[in-house]
Amino acid sequence: MQDFVHLHVHTQYSILDGQASVSRLVDKAMKDGMRGMAITDHGNMMAIKEFFNYTTKKNSGTNADIKMWKKRIALLENGEDAALKEWVDGQKKKQKEADELRRRAEANDEPIPAEANFVPEAQPEFPPIADQLATARVELVAARKRLFKPIFGCEMYVAPRRLDQMEKEKDGRRYHLIVLAKNETGYHNLVKLVSKSWTDGFYVRPRTDRFELEAHSEGLIVCSACIAGEVPRKILSGDLEGAEEAVQWYKRVFGDNYYLELQRHEVKDPDQRANRETFPLQQRANAQLIELARKYDVKLVCTNDCHFVEQEDAEAHDRLICLSTNRDLDDPKRMLYSKQEWFKTRAEMNEVFADVPEALANTCDICDQVEFYSIDHAPIMPNFAIPEEFGTEEGYRKKYTDEDLFEEFTRDENGNVVLSREDAEQKVKKLGGCDKLYRLKLEADYLAELTYIGAAKLYGDPLPEHVRERINFELHVMKTMGFPGYFLIVQDFINWSKRNGVPVGPGRGSGAGSLVAYCLGITDLDPLHYGLLFERFLNPERVSMPDFDVDFCQHNRDRTIEYVKRAYGKEAVSQIVTFGAMGAKAVVRDVGRALNMGYGEVDALAKLIPQKPGMDITIDKALEMEPDFKAKSERPEYKRLMAYSRKLEGITRNLGMHAGGVLIAPGKLTDFCPLYNADGKPENTVSQYDKKDVEKFFDLIVENVKEFDRINAR
Repeated sequence: MQDFVHLHVHTQYSILDGQASVSRLVDKAMKDGMRGMAITDHGNMMAIKEFFNYTTKKNSGTNADIKMWKKRIALLENGEDAALKEWVDGQKKKQKEADELRRRAEANDEPIPAEANFVPEAQPEFPPIADQLATARVELVAARKRLFKPIFGCEMYVAPRRLDQMEKEKDGRRYHLIVLAKNETGYHNLVKLVSKSWTDGFYVRPRTDRFELEAHSEGLIVCSACIAGEVPRKILSGDLEGAEEAVQWYKRVFGDNYYLELQRHEVKDPDQRANRETFPLQQRANAQLIELARKYDVKLVCTNDCHFVEQEDAEAHDRLICLSTNRDLDDPKRMLYSKQEWFKTRAEMNEVFADVPEALANTCDICDQVEFYSIDHAPIMPNFAIPEEFGTEEGYRKKYTDEDLFEEFTRDENGNVVLSREDAEQKVKKLGGCDKLYRLKLEADYLAELTYIGAAKLYGDPLPEHVRERINFELHVMKTMGFPGYFLIVQDFINWSKRNGVPVGPGRGSGAGSLVAYCLGITDLDPLHYGLLFERFLNPERVSMPDFDVDFCQHNRDRTIEYVKRAYGKEAVSQIVTFGAMGAKAVVRDVGRALNMGYGEVDALAKLIPQKPGMDITIDKALEMEPDFKAKSERPEYKRLMAYSRKLEGITRNLGMHAGGVLIAPGKLTDFCPLYNADGKPENTVSQYDKKDVEKFFDLIVENVKEFDRINAR
């Protein structure tokens, strides 16, 4: 059997027609022995972070093995007997555990357990170092092969002309194109392409064009897509000259990273209601695609255009299409799929494409070309505009040396050495290296000045010693954790709001424990008066960013958001996407409508599903909690309704905008995060990754701006 990797896969984030969850797709691929897979949702990258997170989790055990074998190889290459060392370390661990058992027993005046009497084992004989090294290298290679590779992609829409041209007759249609990120450079280029397709190219669908593809071609692999792709569509329309021109253009721009894509969705069940027109068209296109591949030395790949996971999911997916297109199941003119779009196994794909084994093999070649890379990194704050009269980075570089700042950032607030040299170097590395310290020092000093100005107004001048000590401690923690810019930005837009008539709450949550925040006007609560601890808000042991819960009047928060965009640049600021999923009540009603069942009877069934604030009541939970719902749902007339509702429950149905979540990047957001905008209005631009992802994802800052209707007078 020829190995195979899926390169054309739609998740539930292909909002119109995708049913598959990321986890089910990955689990099936791994169970089948696939070495990786791509996700290529229609026009967006909304599933990519979830895909990355899930595959990282699934690979964690294998990555631990890789780390262990690499460590062992390093020891062996230095001439150390790794097996002997591991055995000695194991003996020491057992001795330590026995000693601890004895200590506890003696402290509690209890009998000494038998496990506390450790007897060292006789040292066994270990293979020669050379043999151990050879074995370790083999095991390392094997472990790396076990890693499941996520391939980040998108099925993009390509405008017939330029993305800024929007004449109905000439530009109403668009070509599909599979675009895959080969490496980190390719990922960032894909982010830019997808973002611009929404913000600049949206016309019925988000569109790119040849100019943009060529400008951002580095690190990308492209495939000709389904029969809606440019090459197959021109073949089917009889425009063979145009098809050849397209192949030549893509070959020129992408070279060996361009592939012609074959699909076969043959409906074999004569009784199944399905689209039977697609397969003959695919076969016509495939014959010419194979000829073009030979003529222009372009490699072939085969795909299945997956939209659901298992074959038995086809009927549920059919009902999803009804919901998405607002058509009844028995509508003769409604959209139909071939129902062959399940996530096929390697064996199934081998059966379908047995005559073109090279197309199967080339999917694995693409997978092998794709690099392992992370799309996560530590948070980096946007730059706050510090007045030049206070200081500049250039001035600080003349005033301080690298060693000066190294010591300042690795000692405590009193100048005491608290870290080993190795730990200190690691800390500076996490902060971005010595070069980054100059900016952090400048921000920290300006933050200190603003803080002490505010403190003098609140506590008088000179400051009480306990106030000064607390401020110095907090400022030092903020500086050495790399967050002074965060506090400068937060105080900036909060104080702007207060000065400009936008009601702001007094502050709540753990942020109220910061005295610096109180002095800056971020909060109105004196943490000293109420005995609030700063460590609950920000602690060197924490790895997460600080988080202020800020309340703005909902009728005026847009003014604050607009100020942030003006202050930090519209290209650097956006709001955050939200995903609306089909809940239990909604999915029962929607599926009932698609099945053309009476609204009254379906609504009566849905109303039996209980609602509890703060609790996600699924259909399965409702069956456990509500006997009447269980009894009614088991009636024969509701059998199909319940079966399809359970399959579609939880699927992403629509997109929205977070009420007040704001992203601020240190540059263009498209350098960090894909953007979405369906109506072309700049104020409605949002990230394609949701709040939980962007909070710990890119070089950006997330402010949780929570709306409220009423603010008590101070």
